[in-house]
Amino acid sequence: MVQENTSASFLGGAKMELRTEGARELYAYWDKLRTGRALPRATEVDLVDLAPILPNVMIYAATDDDDFRFRFFGTGLVRAVGADLTGLRITDIMDNPDAAESINIFTQILTRPLAAVNLYQATAHEGGDYESEHVLLPLGDKNGVGIEILCHAKRVSASGDSKTFEAGSFSGLKIIHQQVMELGQ
Repeated sequence: MVQENTSASFLGGAKMELRTEGARELYAYWDKLRTGRALPRATEVDLVDLAPILPNVMIYAATDDDDFRFRFFGTGLVRAVGADLTGLRITDIMDNPDAAESINIFTQILTRPLAAVNLYQATAHEGGDYESEHVLLPLGDKNGVGIEILCHAKRVSASGDSKTFEAGSFSGLKIIHQQVMELGQ
């Protein structure tokens, strides 16, 4: 029996469990781009290369005022959320302290740098909870300074239902499991 590889390998042989195929594909693409560096450059990412998983991809860009803006928000995510978040900021869609927690996590991903896999629990607009996996991978500028986060997000429980968030109401997302890996400099 062939066993499916659900892990991503990092520097030093450490591994993170990735539950969705899209997360594994995004990690493999990102890892190929970085070619021995801690993180690839944001300019190296070509969304055409990500076409099979693009509906569940988003890119967060750091702003000058310690927030993050959705630079790209895939169509599958638009359907799940009920709105296109492209151009919006974390503080536009979340209340404190949820926004502050997300901004803190994203800032650490860029500055340390880290790769992270977060398992979130959320309550749908129509009621009921579900879980989603988010793999968060830093992208840098030409000097290797983190400026963006490449993310694949996919529901991992009740994946057949069509429940959505209420647009603009993202408070209450809870991280129920988190794996992080230092990427080194």
